[in-house]
Amino acid sequence: MFAFALWDAREQELTLVRDRMGEKPLVYFEEGQTLAFASEVKALRGFHDGRLDAAAVEIYLALGYVPAPAAIFRNVRKLSAGHRLRWKNGTSTVERWWFPERSLATVERTRGGRVEQARSLLADAVGLRLQADVPLAVALSGGVDSSVIAAEAMNQGARLNAFTVIAEGDETDLPYASSMARCHGLAHEVVRMPAMAPVERVLQAVEHYDEPFADSSALCSLDLARAVAGRYKVILNGDGGYEAFAGYRTYTRIAMKQAIKAAAAGVGMVDGNDRTSVYVQSRALFR
Repeated sequence: MFAFALWDAREQELTLVRDRMGEKPLVYFEEGQTLAFASEVKALRGFHDGRLDAAAVEIYLALGYVPAPAAIFRNVRKLSAGHRLRWKNGTSTVERWWFPERSLATVERTRGGRVEQARSLLADAVGLRLQADVPLAVALSGGVDSSVIAAEAMNQGARLNAFTVIAEGDETDLPYASSMARCHGLAHEVVRMPAMAPVERVLQAVEHYDEPFADSSALCSLDLARAVAGRYKVILNGDGGYEAFAGYRTYTRIAMKQAIKAAAAGVGMVDGNDRTSVYVQSRALFR
């Protein structure tokens, strides 16, 4: 995971590059012949002056967040994952450098083969992150993604402390997380977050996230960071697992919606070819 800027003094050309999955942030402001870049939107305040981008606001109201390449402020953009930007003579061009579809030839054909391949890739990814000279911890929500990562870490001989954040009055995840911790012999610490978030905590979240983000898990994530600060430098979590394996109910609704559209298209009621907007439609309509 990386993000970097390379200045070619001979060619007078700047290149910005972001890693394949966009794990490291890279944002930039461009207006006229002015280009500024940073790892946080807040670093560009002196350029965008807090002026909002109308299209980004519309995207946020539909999805609850602002995905790349959009950004909430005018003339600010996020460099998309697996992309690079070249800037020369006051003109920029953005292009992809990583093409995930080109690796499809290496995907196993059978379902069993794909399961074993996914298991092998996951074991390799977890193993790489266990190579540390500092103590490690794991965020354990009881969900599939964090549970699989915790189990794999234990299978590889790691001894991790597990942390679970619970909002006061909602302990839905706690039984699953506790069961997982007991099953694998993890030391388990529960971080309890007050149900009513003080204004100060919300403002801190705004400061860290830089853009509107309509998911209360942001507060839980910050509470977890505070709980482990000073004790751990590295904490493993399962962020992105549900998205990669379509585990959220959102995807179930999308599948149902696609099935209905296909049936309607079959009798000539709608055009069944438009598949590009179904995710946005589902996020915006099924609230």
